[in-house]
Order: sequence, then C-alpha cells, then structure tokens
Amino acid sequence: MALPVRHDGETFNNAPREHCCLCRGLTRYWYVRADVALCEVCAETAQVSDIPRKEDWLEKERALDPSLVSRRFAKVGDHQFRESF
Repeated sequence: MALPVRHDGETFNNAPREHCCLCRGLTRYWYVRADVALCEVCAETAQVSDIPRKEDWLEKERALDPSLVSRRFAKVGDHQFRESF
C-alpha cells in the first residue's frame, strides 16, 4: 500500500522543491506524518520504516549540500523559516 503524500500547494513552475528523503529526486510532495519530502514514485513502494526522522533527513541534506549549513532553520515542527544573509 502506498504511503500518503501531500502536494505542497505551490503551483508556479519555478517554486522551490525539496529532495525526496529516499531517492533525492526533486519533489513538491511531502509525507506529512514525518514532515519530510517524499516523491510520488518512492511513496508507491516505501514502507513507514524506510522513512527517516526529519532530523536525520535534514542532517543528510546538509552534509550533501554544504550551502544549507549557512541557513538558519527554526526548530523541527516549527514551520517558520528564517534565513541569514
């Protein structure tokens, strides 16, 4: 059974997308239960046990893209975003 994902609501083509927590493909879909990006393709075959914790997903993304380290994010679960310039 596929995991439920929700579109982020952005409708314009140049809206930022996140890397899927499993395949790292760019997506606008989210697995809301864990608050991580999850593409529709991975959602079809993934199990709940495959989904990383949000903290682990963010740590992996920051390690793969050092430019993310300079950004300041609110606490996990706090949906406000702040960026330092």
